[in-house]
Order: sequence, then C-alpha cells, then structure tokens
Amino acid sequence: MLNLNRKAIFLAQLIREAGRIEGEKKLAKMLCYIEKERNIKTGFQFNKNYAHGHYTFEIKEETAKLQNEKLIEFVEEHSTGYWGEPIKKHIFKATQKLKNTDLPLTPAEKRAVHSIYREYAPFSGNQIEHYDHEVYRHGKMRADIEFKRHTIQNTQKLINKHKGNEKAALAEWLS
Repeated sequence: MLNLNRKAIFLAQLIREAGRIEGEKKLAKMLCYIEKERNIKTGFQFNKNYAHGHYTFEIKEETAKLQNEKLIEFVEEHSTGYWGEPIKKHIFKATQKLKNTDLPLTPAEKRAVHSIYREYAPFSGNQIEHYDHEVYRHGKMRADIEFKRHTIQNTQKLINKHKGNEKAALAEWLS
C-alpha cells in the first residue's frame, strides 16, 4: 500500500502520464496549471513571484518521496552544447511500479492532469516559463480562452434570441 499525500499523488500521476519529464521547472509549471487552468487543487503552494514565475520548492520533497517508494527514477543526463558548453538535464522517469499503480484520483482529476500534460508537453521549461511571465505576470490573456469566452457569449445570445430553444438557435447558427 502506498503512503503518499495528495501532492505526491498528483506529481506521480503527471510523471506517469508523461513517462518522463525533463526538469523541475516544467513539473512545477504543469502542476500549477492543473490548479490555475483546470481548477483542481493539488495541495502544492505556488510562489508566483519566484524569478521563473509560478514555482514550488515542495517538488523536491515530493519527488524524494516518490523515489523512496520506487515510483520514479531521477536521472541526470550530460551532453555538450553547440559551443562546447556542458549541458545537464534532470529527467524524472516513471518506473514500471508506477505504471502498474492506479493512483487514487477522481476521473476529473486524472482528466485535468492528462489535458495539462498534453497541452504543455511539446514545450521546454524555458518556453513554459516565458508563457507564465506573459500570461500571469504581465496579465495578457490566452487567445484560446478569449476565443472560448467569445464563443460562449455568442452562443448564449443566440439561445436567448430564440427564448431558450436550443434547436432553433442551432438551426440559425448552421444556416
């Protein structure tokens, strides 16, 4: 039986979803966005004024717990950059034990983790940091959120125009 708190469970689910994630920064951002963009409480406390944007130092403690439970592996990969500079990457990998474990999260919580991972997986920690600064520190709005808000408003206006008759509103929208 696993002895994990809520924070460790969310962190484990995120790493399980990914299979492997590069860097604490990327982990912290994705966990933060599960809260900010999906309204699911993970238990982490995020400092929004950290130099890299939203971050939590609790990740170090929780990843250590997951390593002790043999649910994740931590690997440092070393390589050489274009100019000969050393590059060190911190990789968090899901173990087979984690892949075989059903973590105690609700279906909505698992969907939130899945959707955040899918949305942010293609980006590096630095790219996500830039996004964090633009959207959350400088107050710019995400284009997809603006589009959703605009679409919902237009849909509601159309339904109101047809006095709640959604079929008539849909027929007008399709014409």
